[in-house]
Amino acid sequence: MLSSIGKSRYVMVVESQSTKTGLGIRMGTWLLERGYAPKFTRVGTHTDGSGGTWEQAFAQGYDPESIMSRVRELHAGTRAAHVQQCIIDGSAVAL
Repeated sequence: MLSSIGKSRYVMVVESQSTKTGLGIRMGTWLLERGYAPKFTRVGTHTDGSGGTWEQAFAQGYDPESIMSRVRELHAGTRAAHVQQCIIDGSAVAL
């Protein structure tokens, strides 16, 4: 499973746990240890407090709108890097 995730253009882990100690930080480490380096980001709680309520998602930035914004940023950055790589390599690649 990690190999298919690692070969993707970008990876985003969204969780309602801490970005400092949750799945996202572990996933990034596991990918790097195996030689994969897709564009990577993680979204989750980043301030202390009581968790588990849906209201907290908006204050912590893992609500649906915030998640979609991050996906668009990742996708745009990956696409720009891909286009730049094609120009440098002189390759003709369908985007």
